[in-house]
Amino acid sequence: MSTGKNERKYWQSLGELAKNPELDLAVQDEFPHGPDNQESGGPNRRHFLGIMGASMAMASMSGCVRRPVEHIMPYAKMPEDVLPGVPSFYATTTHIAGDAIGLVVESNDGRPTKIEGNFDHPDSVGGTNGTHQAMVYDLYDPARLRTPYKGKVPATWGATEKFVKSHFGQLITAGGAGLHVISGANPSPTFDTLRRRLNERMPKSTWYTYEAVSYDNQRAGLKAAFGKNRRAVYSFDRARCVLSLDADFLGTEHGEVHNAREWASLRDLKNNTGKMSRLYVVEGIFSLTGTNADHRLRLQTSQIEAFAFLLAQELMKDGLVLPEDLRTAVKARTASLGGDKKARTFASAVAKDLVARHMKVGMATDGLVVVGRRQPALVHNLAAAINHFLSKDSGVVTYFDDPGRDSADAGDMANIEALTAALNAGAVKSLVVLDTNPAYSAPGNVAFTAALAKAKKGGTQVICLSDTSDETAKSADWTIPRAHFLEAWGDTVGSTGTLAIQQPVIEPLHGAWSEIELLARMLGDEPTDGYTLVRNMWKRVYGATGFTTRWRQWLHDGKAIKPISYPQSGNPQHQGAGALLSSKVADGKAAKDNLELVFVEDARLYDGRFANNSQLLECPDSITKIAWDNAALISPKTAEALGIPPSSQIGKTETSRVSVEVAGKSVEMPAWIVPGMADNTVAVSLGWGRDFASYLPYHDRGVVGFDVNPIRDSKSPNLLTGATISKKGGMYPIACLQRFGRQEPGFDFPERALVREASLAEYQDDPTFAQEGIIQHGPNGAVVPKKKVRGEDTNYVVFHPPAKTPHDPPAKGADYSKGHQWAMVVDLNKCTGCNSCMIACSIENN
Repeated sequence: MSTGKNERKYWQSLGELAKNPELDLAVQDEFPHGPDNQESGGPNRRHFLGIMGASMAMASMSGCVRRPVEHIMPYAKMPEDVLPGVPSFYATTTHIAGDAIGLVVESNDGRPTKIEGNFDHPDSVGGTNGTHQAMVYDLYDPARLRTPYKGKVPATWGATEKFVKSHFGQLITAGGAGLHVISGANPSPTFDTLRRRLNERMPKSTWYTYEAVSYDNQRAGLKAAFGKNRRAVYSFDRARCVLSLDADFLGTEHGEVHNAREWASLRDLKNNTGKMSRLYVVEGIFSLTGTNADHRLRLQTSQIEAFAFLLAQELMKDGLVLPEDLRTAVKARTASLGGDKKARTFASAVAKDLVARHMKVGMATDGLVVVGRRQPALVHNLAAAINHFLSKDSGVVTYFDDPGRDSADAGDMANIEALTAALNAGAVKSLVVLDTNPAYSAPGNVAFTAALAKAKKGGTQVICLSDTSDETAKSADWTIPRAHFLEAWGDTVGSTGTLAIQQPVIEPLHGAWSEIELLARMLGDEPTDGYTLVRNMWKRVYGATGFTTRWRQWLHDGKAIKPISYPQSGNPQHQGAGALLSSKVADGKAAKDNLELVFVEDARLYDGRFANNSQLLECPDSITKIAWDNAALISPKTAEALGIPPSSQIGKTETSRVSVEVAGKSVEMPAWIVPGMADNTVAVSLGWGRDFASYLPYHDRGVVGFDVNPIRDSKSPNLLTGATISKKGGMYPIACLQRFGRQEPGFDFPERALVREASLAEYQDDPTFAQEGIIQHGPNGAVVPKKKVRGEDTNYVVFHPPAKTPHDPPAKGADYSKGHQWAMVVDLNKCTGCNSCMIACSIENN
């Protein structure tokens, strides 16, 4: 920096504006008193402008919260790689309920604006889902907490620091007696290390991990197979034949981004020499994965366990060897499907396809059975045995340790029940809530909110680390703003052991702590900033030698060079499978007055944590095309039996109000008819009905959607039987972006089938069958009539009118530099219909 006379006086003027008394004498001769000052090098025009500019800068800085004065430096030299209007890109990572993914974030002028997948991270492979795309909006959510609160009164950060130090210092002295901590699933090694240290330093404390969308069944089934908590990781790029049993692995299940990318790789006709993977789906609700099925069987959710045993029975004919207890259970477990010829035929066909290659070449096949999280633990256990028979060591499925979940973890529902019991018993003196909202998401039978209120009357201190003043935080004695992942340092371990560093892209907008920063303060550690915590953690693991180079490489790539050594299992032993057979056998007697009620995670809001994200609320559901609401989904036949008229006959914007009741509890919500749903089944999605009236005052109820958690049961959180639906009278307005069955006329589009489709054999015979403007002909060259459909005469094919667009295409030889220049081509063999592109496009263009 230059130290000439003018520059020195420039900085003196800043000190003067700061009212520094030490500069009084230095500024006495600042302004000229006569012509001699110019000659002696006194102030000139440039100096005067410098002082005025400094004054304006200081006035601006006095109201600036984001840039502390001591950190401000003028752009005497522009920082490297930073130009106004030119975006910068940073690799980072995040997770949703423990499901980690690698990301690349675009930042414009210091503000994150766009999220994409990291091609170098195996759990994203360059992809994201719609939720990841929209998470940048949560950073700027006006409902985010901007300051800590002591009860209902805003507090300073200094007061918060003082309270945390004093409160947890006393708990450390007492060994953590009365301290209970509840958190969401977190795959961060740094977080896990701090959690273990807390349990060691305060051994009398109790820690609970709780997720409303629970994978308890998968963990229990695979623990019975392998002896440890495991989770299945699938390689769909190796699986030529896939059976999905109530598993929405392309939509809402964990790992869907990775799954969709690999699944699409075997749907590419050009790069797979005409070969395609084949997907069979058995499900009771209509899922995104079901829409992509080559063959799909509608079956009540409770009957899918029986189908799994039916499949095992067929595979036993081809050499499948089951443990004795599972083998003897086959007959009893398949009894409910005894008269279902369609299910038996389907199971037989799937079994033959799964073992086709095995029977031909006598080696491991590329068949795969995927089981959804809602299915009982017994089905996951049985599938492990089937997959071992089908694929052995081919790598189509691998079982890894579940990050953040050790074998001592009782499970989500057992944890929330145990915490509620402790609250009711008065055993909780201090409750810390990290990144979870049990007052909203706990099943109704647990009565967590009532237990929390009772405990608070008994003197329980509640400390919440939360994004907003949510349902749990409203009862807190101290509420601390939680840092968004784009504001905080952290780390994650992916499904196969990939370590990635979560580096912030922006300084906390309002001041906030991450989970690891709060845990460090609870332990009385110094320092407590996230950067030092994460960096020191991995420096201890890898050693100081060469660590700086390694660290910079991680930040650049978005992942560690080598994955963490992550235990995996091969042959399942099924030592605990017998205990799972005590579960109830479905009787298959569902009817209109004995409905199956299925609880599903919402494709947009998940369990409700994204309920204030306008991009996700506005995005239509992939199946129903409903935005801004959830509904009770039923099949057309069930609707007819219940006297609920089809929505298409009611109108585009209204549907019937109904009451869904089970076990004496009910919730009122709209009904919506969905073709493809199993009969006598009603599906309701979690995550709705949260009150954000202060932000969405134009909604007629002040609440968006309907909360179904009050009718949920922790003993069976995914499926309840004995439900009923009754009409309440009146109509409910629904924002639906598309009707079923046909394309509405408009822009001169004729009414026609939405999809042009053919079998693989037909495509190989005529690859141009779906091209624009092709008109097929029947016998003797006659043009097929518009409404003629394929019948027994294979010479006839479906008529496809020439495709039209809302805009006239440029004439031949026209100047393409003018007019509309945007176009997009979608390969519908690969597209899953996830809506990620819709949200991404909206964010990128706005």
